[in-house]
Amino acid sequence: MTPLPTFEKARSSPSSTQRKKKKKKRHETEGVPSTVLLERDSLLHVVNDGDHLEVVLPGFGIARADKLYAKQLEQRQQSPQDHSAFGLKALTLALGLHAGDDGGEVLLNFLQLVGSSLRSLALYAVGSYRISMASISHACPQLTDLFLEGVELANANNFCRDAEQTDSKISCLGLVNAFSTNEQISRLAEELASPDNHLAQHLSELGLSGSEASCPVDETNVQRFLAMLQTNRKLSYLSLGLSPELQAVHDEAFRRHHGEPLPVVKEKLSTQCKIAFLSFARGGQVSNSAAATLDDGVLSLILAFAATCATRAVTIHFDD
Repeated sequence: MTPLPTFEKARSSPSSTQRKKKKKKRHETEGVPSTVLLERDSLLHVVNDGDHLEVVLPGFGIARADKLYAKQLEQRQQSPQDHSAFGLKALTLALGLHAGDDGGEVLLNFLQLVGSSLRSLALYAVGSYRISMASISHACPQLTDLFLEGVELANANNFCRDAEQTDSKISCLGLVNAFSTNEQISRLAEELASPDNHLAQHLSELGLSGSEASCPVDETNVQRFLAMLQTNRKLSYLSLGLSPELQAVHDEAFRRHHGEPLPVVKEKLSTQCKIAFLSFARGGQVSNSAAATLDDGVLSLILAFAATCATRAVTIHFDD
């Protein structure tokens, strides 16, 4: 992670004569940092050969930044990995009745053509469209939102493991009539109960339901999801489709989780502690310490400690 620049006290605006003298002197001196005024949505341009540059931030003063870090940031923004930024971001696809056995293969071939840049994917299927979560992850490695209805999941017992095949970070997941057995549903709940699970670390919204056409949620599944809510501190929204009988029995148990806070740590952090975390991230004396090499993952944890915690919502609806 690039350390934030240190700020000097804002200087009063010099006269026009003084500005001309300083400008002339600046051109005559090699290696002296240039002063750059950043405008909205502007890119940072280095206009001299010095090792540092000064950036004027209105309201804060003059910041001195290492030119090497500025170049690294610009290279990261122009990385070849960003070529998909201009591709299709969201896709909703309704798949018609298909009686053959090649529906899943055709679907996968299509996703491989358009999925490299997809962030949101919704599939509604009628008929035989068998596809694994691993195949979806490989075809759509940048997915954050996924909704499947009527899609027959291959290797459904390893749904979470298949989701880890790429670095995709799915935060919103909806599954309707996607599982064929109650054991598969229980396995999903058990995996999400583990804080070490890749999907559980990123998933914040989950909707799941079934029907007699596939597999309705049963008593064992409900118990697994209640146990999951005890240990999972990331899931902020859960929607389950239950029969009226199951809802009547477990309504109170689910209500206890509705509205509960989801702090990053068990004990609530004071404002002073939150400020300390942020101060560490933006401290000026970090060039020779481990803080100078913080990556995005570590920084996200620091900001999570300092943020106001989320509140969980649990909803139950009837499955026909």
